[in-house]
Amino acid sequence: MWAGIIASVLVIILTYTGLFANLLQRLEYWALDYRFRLASKGTEAPEVVIVAIDDESIQKLGTWPWPRSYHAKLIDTLSQAKARVIGLNIILSTPDPREDHRLVQAIQRAQNVIMVAYPTIPAQISFRRGIMTVGHIQGPIEGMAQCTRGIGHITVVHDDDGTVRRIPALLRTRDKTLLAFGMEIAGVYQGEAHRRIVLDRGWLQVNSIRIPLDSEGNMLINYRGGPHTFTEIPYHRVLAGEVPPDIFKDRIVLVGVTASGLADSWITPFGSQGGMSGVEIHANIVHTILNKGFFGYPTGRQSAFLLLGLGIVSGLVFYRSSRLGTAFLVFMIFFIPSASFYLFLKERILLETIPLLGVVLATYISVTLIKSRAYRMEIGKRDLEMSAVLKIGEVIKNTRGGGEEFLESICRLIKEMTRVDTCYAILKRKDGNILIYGNNHQKIAGPLINLEMVESVLQTGKPVWEGMDQKIPGVTGVMYVPIKSIDQVYGVLSLERRVSFDTRDLQLASVFTDYLAFVLEKETILDKTREAYIRAVEGLANVIRVKCPSIYRHSSQVLKLAEKMASVLNIPKGEVEVIRYAALLHDLGMAGIPEDILNKSDPLTAEQRLYLESHPEMGIEIIRPVTFLNAAIPIIRHHHERYDGKGYPEGLAGDEIPQGAQILAVADSFVAMLSDRPYRKAREQKEAISEIKRQSGAQFNPRVVEALLQSWPEVEPSGKKADS
Repeated sequence: MWAGIIASVLVIILTYTGLFANLLQRLEYWALDYRFRLASKGTEAPEVVIVAIDDESIQKLGTWPWPRSYHAKLIDTLSQAKARVIGLNIILSTPDPREDHRLVQAIQRAQNVIMVAYPTIPAQISFRRGIMTVGHIQGPIEGMAQCTRGIGHITVVHDDDGTVRRIPALLRTRDKTLLAFGMEIAGVYQGEAHRRIVLDRGWLQVNSIRIPLDSEGNMLINYRGGPHTFTEIPYHRVLAGEVPPDIFKDRIVLVGVTASGLADSWITPFGSQGGMSGVEIHANIVHTILNKGFFGYPTGRQSAFLLLGLGIVSGLVFYRSSRLGTAFLVFMIFFIPSASFYLFLKERILLETIPLLGVVLATYISVTLIKSRAYRMEIGKRDLEMSAVLKIGEVIKNTRGGGEEFLESICRLIKEMTRVDTCYAILKRKDGNILIYGNNHQKIAGPLINLEMVESVLQTGKPVWEGMDQKIPGVTGVMYVPIKSIDQVYGVLSLERRVSFDTRDLQLASVFTDYLAFVLEKETILDKTREAYIRAVEGLANVIRVKCPSIYRHSSQVLKLAEKMASVLNIPKGEVEVIRYAALLHDLGMAGIPEDILNKSDPLTAEQRLYLESHPEMGIEIIRPVTFLNAAIPIIRHHHERYDGKGYPEGLAGDEIPQGAQILAVADSFVAMLSDRPYRKAREQKEAISEIKRQSGAQFNPRVVEALLQSWPEVEPSGKKADS
């Protein structure tokens, strides 16, 4: 519970002090934008039309800015079309004596024009009671400001990632306070003659419109969709009378710049669709207010209690059961975003997901660390020394080999990790001899070991400890612990020191002897397995020797030569062993080929050749049940492949052919050329070498051919008849 409380308080501090920056805040922004995209309608809003000062209008009417008489004519046209509200999102703060009077008269005639104001640059921004405050606001010229229906500010704010999601509801200077441009338009559209503004904690009341605000006085914009969602009509078409008046009747008409290079381009939650002009953002604000598409915010106190409660529940669940805690963690990772999406889409409540997930994850990590620390402390209290010995024992268990050097290393480890002065590993071999290995790198014999006591331990399998013989100066205690598995005693571990041993020391020593027994038992099993492997290979070789003596002699010669070539190529010992098996058994399948085909002196028919070429697969089928020979199967299967890809059975080329098969191919061909065949006599060594060289790079790998040239003088050709 306390872990959950601490984690919750930490997340609350990070959230409300703005320290959830960079990655975590960007994750929250991403989640919010994803919800925006899910909630967007993506269709035109019927109450808003945009008259766009676009690229087409710039081409038709000339370079911007245009004469204000154009705007006067536009306002008259829209007024005659009975537009309910006209919002001029155009900055008109510089007087033009020749044109201003016409625009002022048009505004006076319309009586429904809303104009814009903006903070002067550089703006000194501060926040007082949730209202953005600036040094000075620049509005339209005085004559226009007096006859307009209202003035709204066009200031937008963007979050740390540069995305516009909110709009300041109010903008204040020392002497005036302005509503946002879209809010001003929405108020006029609803026909409310008198303006009453009330700012409460988290709310802005404008007559009958109640708008929820965040802690900085911003309204969350409920975007209708991405760029160009609203109806946009080119400015020049309206001016030329090409647009039916019914399009503007009883609607809000926003006039603003959308031309490339002139208009502001803001990043919105629909950033993948391109930037959005300022007039489009204000159209979305108007739509949000008119449709009351507001999003509620939990208060800071509500969020804090929610985070705190979630942390306490998480802490209790995580601490009670690891399995239940993991299931709860997975559930909350899916539930929190799902609940947040539901509240956003159905209830219009903006619930931040990252702080909630942060509480759950922080609590989980905290409780896990607490439980882990408590477990480690408990183990340490019970037997700190045993924990260290177990770690060393794990290393011993995974160590290969069981020879003299291995046993001496184990004795050195035991001496380092325990309070003993001397350690000996005493093993009894099959021939009855006793071998003693010590921590001083030499075999020990003589009065240092009580052989009678060792024999007793070997026979009974029970440990013994007592005071040491007084003939050994400075040593007062010795202990003999059996190295045994379930059914066999392999030896004895002898430990000596200047103080006597007790049962606790026996428990420590038993850890080492158990692992020693494990390694020795593994070595015994491996020895038996190797013997079984050798007998299996010998059995298969006998099949060849009995059935086809000439093939057996040929395979034996190939084995010797392949082994020499593998040594020249520095192939690892384990792989050489596989090549030896493959060389000995590569023609095992010949035992299944009819003798009339094997001994035929005339050229083989196509059918007979195919049958003969199947001998690798026939041999593979024979050895397949012998699992340890599976590594030799690829070598046997592909030893008739050619380096240039013209061989069989699969036409492999170059390094696609297993290295062992490439070695076997050269050795097999060389030995075969030195032997009599039914259809030809054996070749001379020089002639065979010449043929091998000629096929280097075509039939054979040049590197392997070079290995043969370094190996063949050491191999005596059989001079006997052989088949391959």
